[in-house]
Amino acid sequence: MSGERLTASLSASRELDALSSGDFWEHSGGPASCLWRASGVRNGHAVRMDELGKQRSVEIVRFRREDQAAVQRLILEGLGEHWGVLDPQYNADLDDIDASYAVGTVLVARDAGQIVGVGAITPIGPGEGEVKRMSVARDARRRGLGTALLMALLEDARERGWRRVRLETTADWEDAVQFYCAFGFELTHYEDGAFGRDAYFRMVL
Repeated sequence: MSGERLTASLSASRELDALSSGDFWEHSGGPASCLWRASGVRNGHAVRMDELGKQRSVEIVRFRREDQAAVQRLILEGLGEHWGVLDPQYNADLDDIDASYAVGTVLVARDAGQIVGVGAITPIGPGEGEVKRMSVARDARRRGLGTALLMALLEDARERGWRRVRLETTADWEDAVQFYCAFGFELTHYEDGAFGRDAYFRMVL
């Protein structure tokens, strides 16, 4: 990402986040597909993209050491929503985020100075990176923050000269799967993990 700061316009990002929500999408493919289509209906009412509200902007900035507590709490709260009980051994990287991702990039989304989103990207091989720890605060979702963060992370990958990006998420975390499909990631395969089935994605930059 060029410079220390990127101000991202969120009008297009909000459209993608809305389209990737479970309210807007219907599965039209088999279990190994990324074929989701926009239904255009939410709660029985047709939805127009120009009804998503006024354009907003959010500040996407690099993680700083003083962000440690807020970012750790944000990620753990998001995981807790999905899993309920968390095992600390699987989140040791969050004890010192700056050190854990020293060779990568961690970005945070700030709205009125408050951290409401986070995402990281780290190298995993020659010309290849992995997106990790994407999380948006519950009361800040469906506003394009996840899309803005992911766009900024992919731009960082391009500036590093990476040509491929991978990520994985839990297969039954439908909002996440739909979001990455809507963004343009290819669902490559599933694997059985420690907590169930995991879905693996990739994108060629």
